Amino acid sequence: MVKLVIGFLVIVLVVAGGVSLAARFAWESTAVREVQIFLAGISPLQSASKPIESADLVGLPTPVRRWLQHAQVLGSKPVRSVRLQQGVTLRLAADQKWLQGTAVQYFRTEAPGFVWQVRLRMNPLLHIAGRDRYVDGRGQMLIDVQWLLPVVDASGPEVDQGTLLRYLAETVWFPTAALSDSIQWQAVDDAAARATMTYGGVTASGIFHFDDAGQVTGFEGQRYKENAGAYTLEHWVITMADHRNLGGLVIPTRADITWRLDSGDFHWFSCEITEIAYRH
Repeated sequence: MVKLVIGFLVIVLVVAGGVSLAARFAWESTAVREVQIFLAGISPLQSASKPIESADLVGLPTPVRRWLQHAQVLGSKPVRSVRLQQGVTLRLAADQKWLQGTAVQYFRTEAPGFVWQVRLRMNPLLHIAGRDRYVDGRGQMLIDVQWLLPVVDASGPEVDQGTLLRYLAETVWFPTAALSDSIQWQAVDDAAARATMTYGGVTASGIFHFDDAGQVTGFEGQRYKENAGAYTLEHWVITMADHRNLGGLVIPTRADITWRLDSGDFHWFSCEITEIAYRH
């Protein structure tokens, strides 16, 4: 009897492992195709783009000009696409433990968008796969446990606004995008400026913060947060640090994201860029 039970459990584990492996293969195959389609949306370069000059910064608020000069965009050609890798930690609720993982993210700037793919380890045998996407003005977030069991599948106007705001905030990793026609700048004071981005019929706005050296130190804006199927506009804050020259541009390589809620601050995400590559 014991041998039969053990044999049955072995069969169950083998089948479960096979299903999980097949689900992982399907997820990763879909992820590869999705990135290929996304990058194919970058139009062929018709002519050599011109390097950015001081004249291109005229009219920008003083702290933005100081930031772009510090970031070494002068003399650089506009970034057309980006691939970066991150080490990440996150939690979905304040009473949950932090999960660790890695992420890869692709950006394009001509038709603004990104695809962010993350893999988190809950324990040695259980993993979470996620994808956040902003393409053609629309956003979508997917999270699956063990590449098989969906726990989040979100889309709609609130997600569109949230992913646009995320794109705007993350232009700090490819700062030549600050000169995009879709982004309008307004001075706040000598250490802050508001950026408003409109694309695909959706508008998002937030304030960038800078130090005296010209380093970008943070971003804040109103972003939709989902809770039990309902969305509310909440204060979304990013702090940025550890500025380094990667790929020819000086960028913050660490970021912490916090929701400023009526119930208190909820720090839910941190990341560190480990690799970045630009296509100009």
